[in-house]
Amino acid sequence: MKFFLLHYYLFILFIDMRTRNDFNIKINGLDKSLDNLSKLAKHNEKAVKDAIAETAINIERKAKENLGATGFKDSVGGIAQSGYILYRADRMGAEVGFNKFYAPYIEFGTGVNVDVPSGFEDFAWQFKGDDLREVNIKPMPYFHPALNSELENFKQKLKDSLKRP
Repeated sequence: MKFFLLHYYLFILFIDMRTRNDFNIKINGLDKSLDNLSKLAKHNEKAVKDAIAETAINIERKAKENLGATGFKDSVGGIAQSGYILYRADRMGAEVGFNKFYAPYIEFGTGVNVDVPSGFEDFAWQFKGDDLREVNIKPMPYFHPALNSELENFKQKLKDSLKRP
């Protein structure tokens, strides 16, 4: 309702035509409209920050859950414990990851078994080995499934926040 009132106030114009060539336009309610716009922007900024924080937490949590189902038990605990979330200073962005050196090798596999999902090629390429030995670990994706599922939820949260005044 406030959203429609905002537009209503913005477009109340009174035209005072004194002569054919001279007229003044007075906009009533502009201060209220600007105040409503400010409130809407603050609401949306808070909603975006909340959505970013919730999404980051859910990505890390789901990735850790997925790790438990991989079957690569030797290092699962180490990877799970290396999970982290770093927020931008303004809280309008977050980085989620796992900082064990072998985390990407579990995610994407090694040797002839490498399987990189579409869209992750540039990221995965940085972990290419030197071909000194062939380990051939099968990929056990835990991170990108969590990321993909939560990105859909994130998009929906952003859409929902724009619908609310």
